[in-house]
Amino acid sequence: MNEPEQVLLVEKDDRIGRIVFNRPDRLNTFTPAMFTAYLRALDELEADDDIRVIIVKGAGRGFCAGWELQPGSDNRVERGFSEDLLDMDRVSDGTLRLWRSPKATIAQIQGFCIGGGLQFAMCCDLVYATDDAVIGQPEARSMGLVPDIGLWPLTINIRRTKELVMCGDNITGREAAEMGMINASRPADQLEEYVEWMARRLSSLDTETIALQKLAMNQLADLQGLTTMIGIGKSNDLIQHKQRGRAAFAETAKQDGIRAALRKRDDPFGGVGVAQSTAWEAFRRSTAATTEET
Repeated sequence: MNEPEQVLLVEKDDRIGRIVFNRPDRLNTFTPAMFTAYLRALDELEADDDIRVIIVKGAGRGFCAGWELQPGSDNRVERGFSEDLLDMDRVSDGTLRLWRSPKATIAQIQGFCIGGGLQFAMCCDLVYATDDAVIGQPEARSMGLVPDIGLWPLTINIRRTKELVMCGDNITGREAAEMGMINASRPADQLEEYVEWMARRLSSLDTETIALQKLAMNQLADLQGLTTMIGIGKSNDLIQHKQRGRAAFAETAKQDGIRAALRKRDDPFGGVGVAQSTAWEAFRRSTAATTEET
């Protein structure tokens, strides 16, 4: 079996198709081969007239922790704008296929859903997560921001978007549901059953109804500025790839390893993968302990 077939699985069950990110030992971080496999999987499921709903999920304890980072593998600082933009367009257009697909798409999130992983999730029509899922864009602290950040102001509000983008903070699945970023959160032992229940309900609709309903809602999102905001997100990300913060991150990763670079980036905000509320409570406890000692 070749690599694309190993790193991503396609499942079909009556009217429901599933795309399963299958690198659980790497928290389903994406590679170019995995992205190619994803595009092929979407082609297959969209061409199947029996499939009406597509569930996107991750194997193991995480949905997707973004694009895989390896020391020396990040050449966005050195490569030209045109090459960078072409690559960005390919990824952005590929993830937006979930938004534009005539099939209903559902993201099923557990564990980490950050960076590029959140890009896949937010491009789905419906998004469900475990209460304790970790959701965010921490790469905004040093590496740029995924272009579909335009979806955030449409689902939460501009002030919360600014806070999450400027700090690069993560939030929990429960918090994401409370602010309207996702549809709902559920306890970990209920998520899969709940997503399957929703998918079965949707699959009872005929294909034309699903496609027309999606088209109407997506056109409303475009009237609210979705396409324009994604364009702004691309421009911003392209510029940030050339800034000092990204170069410094890449240099630290090359010299000391990815973990060291992540610690240097994230420790001022409470740590790698820590939700904003958890970081705040930890700060409160440390402050109280210091006060008691003095």
